Amino acid sequence: MAEPTRRFARSVRFLQARLSPEGYLGLHLTVGLLVILAAGWWFADIAEDMSGNAATRLFDERVASWFHEHATPFLTQVMRVMTFFGSLGFVAASSSCVAIFLIVRKRWYQLIMVALAVGGGSLLNILLKHFFHRQRPVLENPLLTLTSYGFPSGHTMGSTLFYGVLAIFVAQSAGTWRWRVLAFWI
Repeated sequence: MAEPTRRFARSVRFLQARLSPEGYLGLHLTVGLLVILAAGWWFADIAEDMSGNAATRLFDERVASWFHEHATPFLTQVMRVMTFFGSLGFVAASSSCVAIFLIVRKRWYQLIMVALAVGGGSLLNILLKHFFHRQRPVLENPLLTLTSYGFPSGHTMGSTLFYGVLAIFVAQSAGTWRWRVLAFWI
């Protein structure tokens, strides 16, 4: 029995290190990589459904048309306000304010996290838009006409990354698990 243990000792140590909650290359990195792989697989599945005449794309276009046809001035104003908080200008300005705050507090790792998540996500969004070439829905009398591609959504990606990073910061400083759950729920 000693022979196999010695033979695979390096592999066993590697697996133990990957599953250990101690150290920066342990369980946290392993779970993080698994989450990234799962999210990538999920995104690829969604992206595949957005091409051609896939049922998901046709459903997406019908939902957009339904909302456009049933718009009211009040709901339109509510949606404009909500959209503002995911807009490029707001996310960029808010990220800059957070970055300045982190520089003043000398929280370099958190600053790197904001820069990589929000800045890297913006670049990734631009690359993915040019990769997929999905045109925006064509609506009669649109509120706004944009010439850029529509998938993936820049508002969705930018706001998810920005508010996700803020939730991580709140969770790191929260005293109890309830506040941590609340931060991610919000």
